[in-house]
Amino acid sequence: MRSKIAVIICLITGLLILSESALLGLGAVNDSVRPDRVVIGGSSFSIKGSYSPTNIKGITDRVAAGNYAPWSGDLDAYDNPVAVYSLINVLANMTGRLFIQVDPTMKAEISVYAPSDLQRPITLAYTRFGTALVTFRAREAGNYMLVLRAQKGYGKFTVQTYTVAIGAGSLASDVNLDGTSDAVALYNYGNSSTGLWTFISRYDWQGPFFTPLPAWLSGPVTFDPFRESTILGDFNGDGRADVLSLYGYGGTTSAFWLWRGTANGYTNPEMVFFSTGWEQGRTKLVSGDFDQDGRDEVVAFYLYSGTTTGAFFFDTAADGALIYPRQVFFSEFWDWGRTMLATLGPNEANTVSIVAMYGYSGSTAIWRFMPTRDMIFFVPKKIVDLTDIVYEKSKIFTGDINGDWSSEVLIATGDGDTTAIHSFAGVDKGEASRSQVWGSTAWTISRSTFLSGDFNSDGIADVTIFYNYGDGKMAAWLLPSMVGVFPSDPQLLYYSPYWDNNQARWLRRQQ
Repeated sequence: MRSKIAVIICLITGLLILSESALLGLGAVNDSVRPDRVVIGGSSFSIKGSYSPTNIKGITDRVAAGNYAPWSGDLDAYDNPVAVYSLINVLANMTGRLFIQVDPTMKAEISVYAPSDLQRPITLAYTRFGTALVTFRAREAGNYMLVLRAQKGYGKFTVQTYTVAIGAGSLASDVNLDGTSDAVALYNYGNSSTGLWTFISRYDWQGPFFTPLPAWLSGPVTFDPFRESTILGDFNGDGRADVLSLYGYGGTTSAFWLWRGTANGYTNPEMVFFSTGWEQGRTKLVSGDFDQDGRDEVVAFYLYSGTTTGAFFFDTAADGALIYPRQVFFSEFWDWGRTMLATLGPNEANTVSIVAMYGYSGSTAIWRFMPTRDMIFFVPKKIVDLTDIVYEKSKIFTGDINGDWSSEVLIATGDGDTTAIHSFAGVDKGEASRSQVWGSTAWTISRSTFLSGDFNSDGIADVTIFYNYGDGKMAAWLLPSMVGVFPSDPQLLYYSPYWDNNQARWLRRQQ
């Protein structure tokens, strides 16, 4: 109890020394001001320093991304663990990113505390080879406390802050609002009974791992997994990953059902759109904040017949309900059956578009559908032809794997036990700079489901592969981004001998 009181007194004291002129951002640490022994996170550290204003700005600009003068100083943990702290002012519903550098011989962590809770960090990251990236989401406005802890060693530190021009849905699979991507799956139990599972990302000194939690279970003969098209997105703008499913009742009768994300998982599903003129089996869905209003919308690509395809835009209301759609694309020469979709963005300009991998005879191409400013049309443009990639042996997804504020298009290709991931940078600018970022000769693409997201809280998109070993065995493997490439050996996030991946569908922004 005394140690907890000491934590509160120490941290609150650091907050109270702020003046109004200092409420712009991070401050420099003065190590000689107040050395106090406290307990934070179960370990004893010397908290040193006070807040002093610098020219660093807070994360208050939604439009323009930028970086400002760093917070820097010395960490002397030669004899005992030590921590330094500072503050940054952040507007509500903004996303912040920190780049930390310490001496490579030091083992350090950085945590971020919200203004209303100085006991439990909202995000936590550890340095690797002297660097770390931290992304956090501000659910309230105010002064967020940054605490940098060093276990052992001596050297200088630098914390660089960035304003991040990313709106709602930047982490489409963040279930618990900790700034880290999670995974969500539908599981078929048979007899038209389906369960909704969340795999929550956790992190400790050994690295990241998944904790599976049941979120919802239908009754028997109530939810047939062969009649649904389901995606993720933040449809009500609260920052949590929601689940949206188009369910077919037969013929052209269908309905959209919404599971809203909550602090405890998910609500029971609510019907948010009903139609007697829409066939679920002819629909491919993709979500994103295309109009930059802070809520994800839905674009549905609809097969009329043959090569005749249309796309319809569903806007979302404040509660996540869908608004009657309008057509934004139509073509008599677009083969719906040879189209794989993915959400591209948001990028530095906060724009979101759709990319499609389109299959030709023995080759593919990457197309981009860019919404017009008035959201009247989604205009297609071919970006690049790929003569060496076979549509039937490939899978598409996206993610900012190099931290340049712009998502890359990622295409996984496979032949037998040989699998590779190729990155295409600059697609949102009309370019396609290609590189191979991962490869394996002991990996079968048909057994693999690829999800991108920030699964280890370093601020850069990683890739998680859910691998089906057969006989009810499944493992989740993490490819952590090494700024544009992936290590050859993935990290194990989760293993189960009782999860039949043939009965599971891992949810993404697109089908």
